[in-house]
Amino acid sequence: MAFEIYLRKGKPLLMLQALKRALKLEPTNPELHTCLIRFLQYRQDKLTNQCGTIVDVINREVTRLLPTTEPNKLNEDFLNNNQESLPHRLQAARSMVLLDSVQRERALSIATILDSHLHDRTHQNTQQVLEWMESREFGATPEQLSHYKAQCHAIYPRARAFCPPQPASTSSTSDSTSDSTTTTTITTTSSTANHNHVDSPSS
Repeated sequence: MAFEIYLRKGKPLLMLQALKRALKLEPTNPELHTCLIRFLQYRQDKLTNQCGTIVDVINREVTRLLPTTEPNKLNEDFLNNNQESLPHRLQAARSMVLLDSVQRERALSIATILDSHLHDRTHQNTQQVLEWMESREFGATPEQLSHYKAQCHAIYPRARAFCPPQPASTSSTSDSTSDSTTTTTITTTSSTANHNHVDSPSS
């Protein structure tokens, strides 16, 4: 999304324009919600104590576009309105961590719920949750990852992303042992042959 580029460059007006276009095209897109939260957070952190035409335009447009300009409230409302959608729950959880890292445990419980009544509880969407857990953005513990993978494996037993670690194969060990035995046998035979050999007397 163009918003990501403008966010990295610190261009708030271009960020706002990208968000306005996205809202016209896909207003219910779950990933768009996270972009809106990040923009509101940027606005709070970078523009609160500034004044000028650009800030006035941004404040006016944000008030017009969104039901609230408070990011935490916007995120809670978004979650409450999309409780049954796994992709939306994931983005609400992401936003929660971005806004307040203290909310990590609650965010994890929101994103990793796997109730059968959820919309879009697909292999792809559950894998996206796993990828978020593994990312630096969240950084789940090995225990948290193992627990979620086990839950997903019960639902999608053929999905490789959720398969438990396989025990080490014994075939390579057997081959190695066989090779070692063969080498030892050859060496022993050669040694015996040399021992039994008698040089002919010189004439």
